[in-house]
Amino acid sequence: MSNFFVNKFGRAGDVDAVLDVYDVSTGSYEFPTVATSTQVVGLANDIPSSDGVHSVQIEGLLANGTEVTEVATLNGTTPVVMTNSFYRVNRMFVKASGATNINSGQIRCTHSGSGTLAMISPLEGQTLQACYTLPAGIRGSIVSWRADAAREATQVAFQTSLRLQTRKVGETWRTRDSALAGNTNSLDRKFSTKGAIAIEPLMDIRVRVTAVNTNNGTVSAGFEIDGFRDIR
Repeated sequence: MSNFFVNKFGRAGDVDAVLDVYDVSTGSYEFPTVATSTQVVGLANDIPSSDGVHSVQIEGLLANGTEVTEVATLNGTTPVVMTNSFYRVNRMFVKASGATNINSGQIRCTHSGSGTLAMISPLEGQTLQACYTLPAGIRGSIVSWRADAAREATQVAFQTSLRLQTRKVGETWRTRDSALAGNTNSLDRKFSTKGAIAIEPLMDIRVRVTAVNTNNGTVSAGFEIDGFRDIR
């Protein structure tokens, strides 16, 4: 066996109702049911000969849950089709760029042009998504999770209800822990007993947030996984 550790973190920039904590902030993060043709697209200046982003690295899973990493050379606003068909995209980040040294606009990874699997928001350099799917052959525990929330535009107190949820293959979402976070309080919860929130291969994990008393807030959240890879 070998050790396996993951730190996932994300942000939802416009919390009006119920949504998952990730860059797109439009409701539910997309966990596809199948692997299919996958493509990535950026801005017009995201090409190797420009000051923009030259390439990005995508980390995810194949149809059987095997981990896969692929580097895509961008071609501006023309979608670049990946060699691999991704079942999940767990992370994407800028691999190489020109003089700007970071992405000036959105870079999106989609299934055949529809359904956003991952997005790098402007000036971030990588995805911000508190969502993850465990690779095949990995077991372990969620050992901690954290969150904070604010409404920057005014001094109105902003409160949210958060749920740490998991889903086994073929089953429905299950809340494993819940908490409140807002202007006046943040969340930083560690589980003293390893295995309190056990996770298994191909299990989906997400942090889901509901605005309680007002809207237009920003929420940041994340979790840590401590596990092992069975290499026998």
